[in-house]
Amino acid sequence: MKDLSELRIYKLGLEIGELVWEEVSRWESFPKWTVGKQVCDSADGIAATMNEGYYRYSYAEQRKFFQYALASAKETAMWWWKAKQRTSFPRTDVTRMFR
Repeated sequence: MKDLSELRIYKLGLEIGELVWEEVSRWESFPKWTVGKQVCDSADGIAATMNEGYYRYSYAEQRKFFQYALASAKETAMWWWKAKQRTSFPRTDVTRMFR
C-alpha cells in the first residue's frame, strides 16, 4: 500500500486547505469569523478525514472516510460560494479545484 502522502488526491486536499487559509486570513474580522471559519474548517477537513481513514484496517472503513472527505470537499465548495456572495470576490481562485 502506498503512503498517503504519495496520493495525488491527498495532496490536492492539503493544497485546498492551504489556499483557503491563505485567502481567509486576509479577510476583515466579521466575514473571517463567520463564513471564513466554516470554509477553513471544511477545507482542512478534506485531507484530515482522508488521513484518519487511510490507515484503517478494513477497506470498507477506508472507503467510508474517503466518502466523508468528498462530503467535506462539497461543503467547502458551498461555503466558498457563500463567501463569494457575501464578501468581495476572493482573490485566490480556489474554485478551479472543485471542477
